[in-house]
Amino acid sequence: MSGGHLGLTVHLPGEIMGLLEQAARRDLRTPEAEAAWLLRDALTRMDTVVVNSRTRRERLRDSGPLREQLSAAIMAAGKPSHREIARVACAQHQQISHTTVSEILRGAHFPSWGLVEAIAAGLGTDPARFRAAWEKAAR
Repeated sequence: MSGGHLGLTVHLPGEIMGLLEQAARRDLRTPEAEAAWLLRDALTRMDTVVVNSRTRRERLRDSGPLREQLSAAIMAAGKPSHREIARVACAQHQQISHTTVSEILRGAHFPSWGLVEAIAAGLGTDPARFRAAWEKAAR
């Protein structure tokens, strides 16, 4: 691999990034730091970009505005049940269960963009209206 970038990006949670930073300083006092050093070394040899990824808890914490927008869209659509939203979405070839709709709306699950699109389809609305809020929470 002489100089060519593979284009591989690895997203790691903050706690792993901390271990990698310790490993970069070669502070190998713990087995975890030593393992992190080995991982960092292997990724560096592969010319890989390692970035800090937000944790699930952080994304859930920041998804309030998205959930508020989805709830407002449900109210505007006449307050269909979660089962009805899932049924309509599935009829439009968007796979989502009523349980997943419920988990997303109560903040127990951070949705992929595809799930947001499925809820939008189930509500008969344009998913683009939720994109900014989803991207802000997903970052």
